Amino acid sequence: MAEEIRSDIRKTNLTLSRKDLREFKRLMLDWEDEYDFPIELKESHALNAAVKLIIRASSPELIDEYSKSKNYTEEEAKQVQEEYKWFMAQFLELLADTIQSRIETDKRRGSRFV
Repeated sequence: MAEEIRSDIRKTNLTLSRKDLREFKRLMLDWEDEYDFPIELKESHALNAAVKLIIRASSPELIDEYSKSKNYTEEEAKQVQEEYKWFMAQFLELLADTIQSRIETDKRRGSRFV
């Protein structure tokens, strides 16, 4: 019996605004021109990288681990911690705004949350 190889990658459905998706795809085209990726860049690649960045930014230990892997000095590592804190603050602010916008525009759920 052949052993079945299972990937740790799972598909998920995403709902993105048309405007954001258009801008994201334009950015991806720019990235493809600027960077020499060995395969065609797809939305799933970019979004998976974004999720990994969010996970790293949410944990001081993971940020320290990253800084050590890059052999950053103590001062550089401190700056990286501050940059990730800024990133997470911005992300959480945008997340809250996005959720509020969805509540306001989703007629089916709006009355439950208002």
